[in-house]
Formats: sequence, structure tokens, C-alpha cells
Amino acid sequence: MEHKPDKAYVFPSIDLLKKGEGKKSANTEHQLRETADKLQQTLKNFGVNVTVTNISCGPAVTRYEIQPFYFLKEELVKFCKENGLSVSGGKIDITDRIAHYLDTGETLSAPREKRVKAPISDIYMDTKIEPDFVCTEKHRAFFKEHIGSTFTFNVAFQK
Repeated sequence: MEHKPDKAYVFPSIDLLKKGEGKKSANTEHQLRETADKLQQTLKNFGVNVTVTNISCGPAVTRYEIQPFYFLKEELVKFCKENGLSVSGGKIDITDRIAHYLDTGETLSAPREKRVKAPISDIYMDTKIEPDFVCTEKHRAFFKEHIGSTFTFNVAFQK
């Protein structure tokens, strides 16, 4: 059995609403900067060094964009040693290894890359030196001949 209301619903009058004060934002530039500084300090207390790069005020939420500080390779190597991570490779390799460790708790071993020896052939003034170039006595003789006796290598050659 269906019950039908006796009267249709009447919405309340709009006069019940108060007119707003017309403020644009409750936060002043100074308040936003103070909050950003507090956010940076709180993160720093937990060992996370960041800087606030942008503040976006919305109608309900204020978004603070943060960027981690740039780290020197020495700092990354120190972190790796303290946490038992491999320190081999370039800065990007080490950073990726640290990020994986922080995300998963797992340690990644550094990939072993074999150096490819450049084929020993005749050397000319316009010969391009390729990545992973391995210098030999032949190359040393070439440089000495073209640059002069003042040319020296800072590493000893293995024969």
C-alpha cells in the first residue's frame, strides 16, 4: 500500500541565507608563507630537506608544491654506506638505488657492465674517442708523438 503525502513539499525561502562578507581568501600572503615555512621545518625534523616552490590557493584546499633538495654525490654515497647499499655507478644510478630502497626496503645490487674494448686499429688525428675507450701503449705513443714529450698520463698502463 502506497502512502501519498497530503501536500507538496515547499522549499524554504532564500531569505534564510545570510549574504557573505565578500572576502576573497582567508589566507594572506604572509600567512601562506608562514605555513610553507612550518611545512618545510616539519619535514626537515623528519630528515626530509625540501623547499616550497609554489603555493596554489583553491576554494577549499591550499596546495603547497615542494621539491627535494639537490644532493651531492658524496651525500648519496654516505647514505648508501650507512644503509648497506652499493655505491658503485654514477649519481643517477645511486639515486635510483636509494629511491628503490626507500620505496620498498629492498637493496638493489649494482648492475655489472662489462667494458667493451675499443678495437685497436690505426689512430689518426680525426679518430673519434668512443665511450668506454680503453687506452693502450699504442695510444700513448701516438699522443706523445703528436703532443710532445710534455704529454703524460696520470695513470700507469698495464702491459
